[in-house]
Formats: sequence, structure tokens, C-alpha cells
Amino acid sequence: MEVQLHRLLLPLLFLLSWPFFLNDGGRSPARDASPPDLYPIVLLPGHVCSQLSERLTGAYEPPAAICGARKGEGWFRLWENYTALQQDPALVPCYADQLRLVYDPVARDYRDAGGGVGPLKSLAAAKRQTAAAAQRRAIPERQQELRERVRDSTDA
Repeated sequence: MEVQLHRLLLPLLFLLSWPFFLNDGGRSPARDASPPDLYPIVLLPGHVCSQLSERLTGAYEPPAAICGARKGEGWFRLWENYTALQQDPALVPCYADQLRLVYDPVARDYRDAGGGVGPLKSLAAAKRQTAAAAQRRAIPERQQELRERVRDSTDA
């Protein structure tokens, strides 16, 4: 009888431990499940203030009642200054929500969460435009580098 239990122990351990053979220890959600609501981090430079303004529309759904207090009041600065957040820490989730971008899996890109109108059509578009501008600035530098290489190769 003792030998038979020993023979059953190995298959039993294998059956119970199969989730640990997966890369994530069996913690991954089902493949059909929708991805979790994860958003990118938006960092604003400096401690003074930014020039980003916004007007909240009726479509804005605030995470807390205090966040919707500026609905219908017109334009306001999104990030007053560093000391404003220290004076009223309850506003931090409001600023984070109003600067939030969401991932659109169909377009495979980020877009604004909605409910706010700003001078920038889209913070995500601003990110793309900034990257495009950096690439445009790099083109003349790259062209100059290529010209120098051609000149050096013809001189040699």
C-alpha cells in the first residue's frame, strides 16, 4: 500500500502545481477578459505653474464631487501651482483625472478621457506633435551629418 501512495504522489503534485509552470504563476486573467483600467503617468515640469487651461463640459464625470465644482464656470488653469496642491491635497485626484489619457485599443493609441475642452485639441495629440517636431528638428542635423560623411568620403 505504501508503494502505491508514493506512485500517486508525483501525478497529484503535478496536477496541483500546473499554474506555477506558467510565466506569471497562473495569475494572468483570461485571454478574453478586457484589460485593466491602467493609464499613463502625466508629469508636468517645474514647480511654478503650467499654461494648460481647460473648460469642463457636461460630459465630464468627476471621480469626486469636489472635482466637478468647476463645471460650467468657464476656463481655468489645470495646474495652479505646486503650493496649491500642498494647501488642498484633496484636489490632487481632480488634477490627475483632468489630465488623464485613456488607451483606445482599436486605434492603438491614447486619447483624452473626455468631458474637458482645452486649447489643445488633445493632450495625446500634443505628445505626438511634440515627438514629430523633435523628429523634424533632427532631420536638418541628420542631413548635415550625411553631407559631412559624403564630403569626407570624397576627400579620402
